[in-house]
Amino acid sequence: MTNSTKTPAIDKAALVAGARKFKAREGVPLMAHASGRWARKINQRVVFFGRITTEADYGSAAAVAEYHRTADDIRHGRTPRPKDAQVLSVEQACNAFLRHKKRAVDTGDMAPRTWSDYKATAGRIVRVFGRHRAVDDLRAADFDRLREYFAKTRGPVAVGNAVRWTRTIFRFCFEYELIQQPQAS
Repeated sequence: MTNSTKTPAIDKAALVAGARKFKAREGVPLMAHASGRWARKINQRVVFFGRITTEADYGSAAAVAEYHRTADDIRHGRTPRPKDAQVLSVEQACNAFLRHKKRAVDTGDMAPRTWSDYKATAGRIVRVFGRHRAVDDLRAADFDRLREYFAKTRGPVAVGNAVRWTRTIFRFCFEYELIQQPQAS
């Protein structure tokens, strides 16, 4: 007999069974599909996020990252953006703004109450748009939906304040060159 250089065939059923046990033990938000891929049901259809591999985590870390990157787009019927490290997400934009304003509070240039208003508005922006949504993908209709969300629980003056704070956040992103063009708020 000669030594073979081929790698032995991987039993896909055993790999999927191991991934299912790993998912249950580690709390992975995806299911190990019989096709050998990580999947999740979104809007009554199964969406795949990556292959189950022979790594220690069965490839779940990369699949979960892909799920978090694309799930908001899929839920809202949009085609997910291609993978790109240079894309600024809504969460990253809000966090950059809040870090900048927190330094103003620390130096005494801004009142803590103003910062808490900014933080609450940023939280609502992330809740409505989705944390992984690209800022470059936001359109006027998205901001209309945000205004409707503000109006559900607030009066006209508070809605106006929330809209003004939202504009401030996105204007900051433009002025600090985090985005290429101002957003239609």
